[in-house]
Amino acid sequence: MEADQREIEATKIDKFNTVIDILKKYKVLNALGDNIYDELHKLRKYRNKVHIQDNIEIDGVSRDEGDAFSDDIRTWAVGLNTKVLKYLSENLGRPKHIERYVNPLVVPSP
Repeated sequence: MEADQREIEATKIDKFNTVIDILKKYKVLNALGDNIYDELHKLRKYRNKVHIQDNIEIDGVSRDEGDAFSDDIRTWAVGLNTKVLKYLSENLGRPKHIERYVNPLVVPSP
């Protein structure tokens, strides 16, 4: 909806939060499970911890970024991003007239 697009564009702080809430409003990712939006908000908090030079509190997570960004967290974050991007590319692909500008998603294995 155009009003939702304007809301995202007008957001200056934590735009990812607005995007997640609008995805939830329209149930865009519901097929990925009941907790997908909570997982995206968790990812958003970790993203903010890196992106914003500020103390971002995440329940149960060390303030020490070396501890906070463990191998498990990095693996989870890459996996969540891959799951969402694959779902979107397979189920909500770009319109035919511009699809040639985006290649299929390929995530190299470790």
